[in-house]
Amino acid sequence: MALPLACELLAGSEPRLVLVRVEEDPAAVTEAERYLRTTATEHASSVAGIDTQVLRGSPAEQIVRAIACYGADAIVMATHARGEVGRLVLGSVADEVVAASSVPVGVVHPGTTRISPIKSILVPIDDATASRI
Repeated sequence: MALPLACELLAGSEPRLVLVRVEEDPAAVTEAERYLRTTATEHASSVAGIDTQVLRGSPAEQIVRAIACYGADAIVMATHARGEVGRLVLGSVADEVVAASSVPVGVVHPGTTRISPIKSILVPIDDATASRI
């Protein structure tokens, strides 16, 4: 879900797309690398430059660290949409990334269809200082 949106957001620019996967289990790294290579190949026609990297450690921490490492201007990621009880028990990587990120984060929910092209963006604004323009 997140990858098609990221490709659409990069359309018409000199894009650089970095696909990262975070594994906590060292035994899963080889399979994760294969998966990222396959995914990059499948989307090569959508974006000129795709880099891949398997990171090891805590998913939210590694994703936030990758912002500086790759000079990312934004993050687009999928959520598992576990619901309140699931998030309470398991936590939410997306919630943690949104809270800690220094760049905009787009969160795509399961079932989201491809957006092509983006013609408008909704910007909710309230009285909080953080949302003022």
